[in-house]
Amino acid sequence: SRPRPYGLVIPISTDADGSYISNILSASHQRRSTREASQSPRQLYFNVTAFGREFHLRLKPNTRLVAPEAVVEWYEDSAEAGNDAGNTSQPRPALERLWKREPLWTNCAYVGDITDIPGASVAISNCDGLAGMIRTDKDEYFIEPLERGKQMEEEKGRVHMVYRRSAVAQHPTEALPDVHTEGSLLGGLGDLGSLYGHVEQQLNETMRRRRHAGDDDYNIEVLLGVDDSVVRFHGKEHVQNYLLTLMNIVNEIYHDESLGVHINVVLVRMIMLGYAKSISLIERGNPSRSLENVCRWAYQQQKSDPSHSEHH
Repeated sequence: SRPRPYGLVIPISTDADGSYISNILSASHQRRSTREASQSPRQLYFNVTAFGREFHLRLKPNTRLVAPEAVVEWYEDSAEAGNDAGNTSQPRPALERLWKREPLWTNCAYVGDITDIPGASVAISNCDGLAGMIRTDKDEYFIEPLERGKQMEEEKGRVHMVYRRSAVAQHPTEALPDVHTEGSLLGGLGDLGSLYGHVEQQLNETMRRRRHAGDDDYNIEVLLGVDDSVVRFHGKEHVQNYLLTLMNIVNEIYHDESLGVHINVVLVRMIMLGYAKSISLIERGNPSRSLENVCRWAYQQQKSDPSHSEHH
């Protein structure tokens, strides 16, 4: 029988030598417990034991992931959206109104390595437990809490799931009948596996066009448009954390040494779309038209001034 694609683990917080400090993992809980200042600690250490291996994670804040003046905008359908009652044959454009605009920031996105595994890399968020990617010499792993929103119960140990990326790629729809995954952060095996494969494919295509680029650093400034179904699936209180966790993973994938170029993902703007706008952009069964719609929409969001903080 093939090896099980996941393991259940209880990560711990340690010092630089790997000695146990506590079971507290989440940033908000750590600061509440230690009365630290609001900024991220310079370095964090966690031990994760999975699949017979102990990973001693050495992490530092990913201070580049979110631009200094980045914003998140929340839209909802306006009263006029939809069809005119007197003319059902001509759908009117999807109308939305901005109901909230706030700074986009994170103090719990980390990147780093594994102390005793040369060439390993890690991209972890600890907003709510540990969630992200661990890449070693032998495989890639994804980690996430078994349940969300349990930060205040971490003293007794918090159960996480660790997935092998190789197993996910081979069996993306494999059921986990003995594990309760409802409310998990990253959406399960299929989502992360397909995300990773999609980004890897995009990277390969990008790098084929940029072989002459050399060893310089590049910043990719990102506008992230978020479909209403994603917001509803994860909930308004969790969706921002979910997206920042994914973008932190994507950023680490773009740092793969085999690319020959260093690319940083920088989020400048996040837009949470309403239902009407979402269905007007995404046409089921027509991916090429959907892509065209989304590209046109993204172009319309662009700030004309290249020096504007939200230019992307």
